Amino acid sequence: GSLNLSKYILPDNSIDFVLLKKHVHCAVRFLDSVVSVNCYPSELIRDVNEEGRRIGLGIMGLADALTMLSIPYGSADSLKFVHDVFGFIFDEAKKYSAHLGKEKGLCRAAKDLGLPYRNYCVTTCAPTGTISLIAGASSGMEPFYSIMFESNRMDNTKMIFNNPFFEKA
Repeated sequence: GSLNLSKYILPDNSIDFVLLKKHVHCAVRFLDSVVSVNCYPSELIRDVNEEGRRIGLGIMGLADALTMLSIPYGSADSLKFVHDVFGFIFDEAKKYSAHLGKEKGLCRAAKDLGLPYRNYCVTTCAPTGTISLIAGASSGMEPFYSIMFESNRMDNTKMIFNNPFFEKA
């Protein structure tokens, strides 16, 4: 699961941490539920997944959010933004996993280590190619690939994407 960071930028260029916290908690609960209802190809794979209940909450739209804030990708200000926002997401995901641990029980890996979490791993930085295209967001943590690009689909149709941040340029 991925949160679109550009959706948390307020008109005054601050970050809506209240809404982000709410969505982090919702996403952790949802992703944890996916572990429970997933159909695994074998009992061994089910046991491995149940042991750690790894969920991997990630992001997309970083380049969009930085552009909205007029922060150059890769600058010191962008590194501070990433540190602050990712730190917040990680801390809230861990807190909510501890809440789920009290509600539903701890995963075996955390219990064995004396940790209070339902999920041994809560975040990830996975690429978001297709889902970011569907969401109309920049991909994962990457900078903009191009101002405009074309995607050739498997059904032999082409989709052209224009970056909305460059339409007025």
